[in-house]
Amino acid sequence: MTAKSKIKKILFWLCLLLICCLSTLFMGEFTSPTAEIAFRKMEKQHLIGPAQIVEVLDFENSCYDHLLIGKSQYGYTFFEWNDRNPDGGRITYQKKAGPITLFCTHDSYEFMYREKEWLPIFAFAENTKAVRAELTVESNWKTDNSSHQLSAQLTDRGYFLFRLPMSAFGGEDFWLLQQVITGAYAEYELSGSISVTVTLYDKAGNLLETMTLTK
Repeated sequence: MTAKSKIKKILFWLCLLLICCLSTLFMGEFTSPTAEIAFRKMEKQHLIGPAQIVEVLDFENSCYDHLLIGKSQYGYTFFEWNDRNPDGGRITYQKKAGPITLFCTHDSYEFMYREKEWLPIFAFAENTKAVRAELTVESNWKTDNSSHQLSAQLTDRGYFLFRLPMSAFGGEDFWLLQQVITGAYAEYELSGSISVTVTLYDKAGNLLETMTLTK
């Protein structure tokens, strides 16, 4: 084999190796070194974003230890993951829904010190004067009537976070609540009914906005 043939053979295998590497990167089969890289990769896979990262929260459920909040012009992106495998995380997109946009996770969470479970419910307000929000959840699934009210102050990152204790509701109420807020998550139609009301107030306590979702 001539020197020229050897060079051609080496170049061929180098090109083939490069193609394989690029294909692997394109298919997303490499392990992301950071959670942000895993998040950006999932954005591309789901054809959403890119979102500006608003905050990363540290609390856990049975699968995930962290929750990233992203914001774009048309909606909000949420990325849940654990440190062992960021690529195994879950991404969810919530489109803006007018003056107030609500979002809740698939699962309930715990504080990092194993306190009681709670469902995080986020409220994003377009009204920049809002500094306090109230959340009222009313359910009359079957024959039981239950109501729970929470209050939240505006966080430094510009959203309201309600921690709804799982002891407040049970059974089908959990799935009803997710469906009315996100329009998704449960794979079947639920028979009960539930309403979620969010009210925004300014510094002086004046009412700014009220939104009610029902199912």
